[in-house]
Amino acid sequence: MSTASPTFRPASTLGAYARWWLDELRGLLPATVAGWFAGDGALTDVGIDDQSVRLLRIERGQVSTVQSVARAELGTSPVLRGIVANEQERVRLVLSTGQVLVRTLSLPSAIEENLAEAIGFEIDRVTPFKADQVHHAACVVGRDAQQDTIEVLLVVAQRARLDAWLAGLRQGGLAVVEAGAEPALTRGLFIDLLPAAMKPDRRWSQMTRINLALAAVAGALLLLALLLPIWQKRERVIALIPMVDKAESEFAANRKVYDDYARLAGEYNHIATRKHAAQPVLAVIEEVTRISPDTTFTQTMELKSTGKVRELVMMGEAASASKVIESLEQSPLFQNATQRAQTTRGSQANTERYHVSTEVKPRPVPAAVLAALEPVAPAVLPAEAVNVVPPAATTPPESRPPTADAKAGNAGTPATGSAPPVAAGPPISNPNPANGVQPVPAQVTPIAPAKPGAAAVPPKGTAAQGGPAPATPPAPPPNAKGQP
Repeated sequence: MSTASPTFRPASTLGAYARWWLDELRGLLPATVAGWFAGDGALTDVGIDDQSVRLLRIERGQVSTVQSVARAELGTSPVLRGIVANEQERVRLVLSTGQVLVRTLSLPSAIEENLAEAIGFEIDRVTPFKADQVHHAACVVGRDAQQDTIEVLLVVAQRARLDAWLAGLRQGGLAVVEAGAEPALTRGLFIDLLPAAMKPDRRWSQMTRINLALAAVAGALLLLALLLPIWQKRERVIALIPMVDKAESEFAANRKVYDDYARLAGEYNHIATRKHAAQPVLAVIEEVTRISPDTTFTQTMELKSTGKVRELVMMGEAASASKVIESLEQSPLFQNATQRAQTTRGSQANTERYHVSTEVKPRPVPAAVLAALEPVAPAVLPAEAVNVVPPAATTPPESRPPTADAKAGNAGTPATGSAPPVAAGPPISNPNPANGVQPVPAQVTPIAPAKPGAAAVPPKGTAAQGGPAPATPPAPPPNAKGQP
């Protein structure tokens, strides 16, 4: 048994599907609201027969007559004139049972894509008319997946009668937009029989124009909302271009400095790199000594550089020349040990003379490390020398004025009760008193009183002014030849 499917007419175009989808959405809205979105405005349902034209009301699939106008009064009826004056002349013709023929067909699913053409060949088989005698339309109302068939609802109206009814409605000033059977005959659907060529030109109502204008404004606002951030970003990018150019030029300058630095560093480290990469000769000798068996005697050892490889060539005698090559291969310091000449008998019994060479593996160069510079402590200036003025008691006698005793013949004798004069030493200051080291007091050397009539002689190592005497370096001894 087939099941009901969505009530839309299948078509291969996207436009047909969009129309069905919009019709389904419009059916969910109230009639007043649905009229706002209708392209031709809300259509008035009418019915017609040979005697009259009826204004109909369709509610829940039931058709009822609101008002009836005789066909003889179509041109003079005030009802139709009021409809035309209110711009409601666009109507939908609803056909009753005796005016339309409805058939339900079961067809293969393969013809669904070309249903309109296939139905044209079935008209004369399922109806008493030929295809050119009727207006017909079909809609898929069910599918049977097991039988691979579709259930098609076919609506047929005689062409001559339908054309006459349309001409009568036009006489009354009405424009028929759609024509179809009552919903009760087509399972609640309205299947339009009117060909597109017979429909009047589309007319936009005032409400439709307003809706289109609002839609255009909304589209413009949406476009502005999309383009405004892009424009703002563009202005910001334009403002950043000079900064980018400046940063690029600075980067190029820094890159050049870096390349120069890398080149200079490579030139500077070239010798050190080669030095670190080359194994020391002493290490090579120690390794050969370590791996050589006790029965091996090396007479000649030559370490030379061939291209980028350092090669060690050895000649000597051993109990087995192959053991020498094997020991060289097992050493972590050598590689690619080969025999340079044919093995011959050695000068000693049970020995062989060998002549082998091997490559010395380079040492891994240590990774470059940026030298961390130690912070340089600020220079501490020495404290300024403080001039120590000796007191009057320490003034030398020759610098003091003569006293009464000196005039009496005791010149140079210090006064009674006065301290003996002392020589003032160099001032000693502690530049860093916070370290807890106390300053060392200056040495005081007593000066003997001067003899009468003799000048005072300062102590050894002091100057006449009381300061230390400059040290005189001793003369160097003459050499063996008597030359200075």
